[in-house]
Formats: sequence, C-alpha cells, structure tokens
Amino acid sequence: MTLASELRSYLANHRSAVEAKVRTGEAEAGLPAAERLAKAYDGLFCSLFKAVECALSAKNQWTANVALAAVGSYGRGALALHSDLDVRLVTSGRAEKVRHIAEAVLYPLWDAGLSIGHQIVTPADQLELAKTDLPTATALLDFRLLAGDRATTDKMLERAYDGLF
Repeated sequence: MTLASELRSYLANHRSAVEAKVRTGEAEAGLPAAERLAKAYDGLFCSLFKAVECALSAKNQWTANVALAAVGSYGRGALALHSDLDVRLVTSGRAEKVRHIAEAVLYPLWDAGLSIGHQIVTPADQLELAKTDLPTATALLDFRLLAGDRATTDKMLERAYDGLF
C-alpha cells in the first residue's frame, strides 16, 4: 500500500464513524462528532510533521523554529464533515526556507484527497497583515498549535493579544 492509500483508509474509517454518529441525531452527533473529526486530522498532521522533521533532520535540512497550526473551524477543534482544513506553517526565519517542509507534510494529505488551505508565514508578517486584514486577525483568534516550535507561536499570539485584541 502507498502512503496516500493508507491515509485514505485512515480518513474513511474516521469519517464513517463520525457519519454514523451524525445519522443518529443524538447529542453525540453535534459538537462531540465535530471534535472527534478534528482529533483524527490532528493525528494525521502531527504524525506527518514529526516524520518529516525526523527525515529532514537526518539530512540536515530541518529548520528548528517552525510550527504547524490549525486555524478557522479546524483551529477551534470542531469540523463539519467534508470541511476544508486551514493550516499555517509559522517560522521565525524566511518563509521560503521552509517551503520544502510544507510540501513534505501537505503533499501526502493532498494525494489522499484532503482539501487543505495553507500559508507559510512569519510572526511579524502575520501580525502586520492582521492590523488591516480582518480574516487574518480572526485567524489568530482560532489559532491552535498542532506541532513544532511552541515558543515561536506563543510569542506571536502574545503580541497579537497585547496589540490587536
């Protein structure tokens, strides 16, 4: 089996379990089902991020100050079935220096059929844009670290809450 087919199988199992809950119409069909689906995606992203980190570190191609975060409904930890996923790769260095990391994490998920919107950002660029762009500012409210360098994202969020909100 290929990685993409393994990922499709993982997703199909989790989606079918959530769909079964939704069909019941019980209390478990609402927010708990949406949270369960988000956790399934968390597992994929975190596992792939760590695998990419290990593989690239072995080749001395890993950038230490990089983090992967969820935003939007995915950042809130509650996803409707068939929602797209929005993520940010945050780096304290130059964005183009981590493009290979984004590709290594995202390509297998795209190959598995997921719809993922992404951006590679620096904290400074994200905060500057948030001053004039409401969607960027609200994305910071829903920002949830999935994997990687917590210090980079914590500093960015601290500055956002001190200066924007």
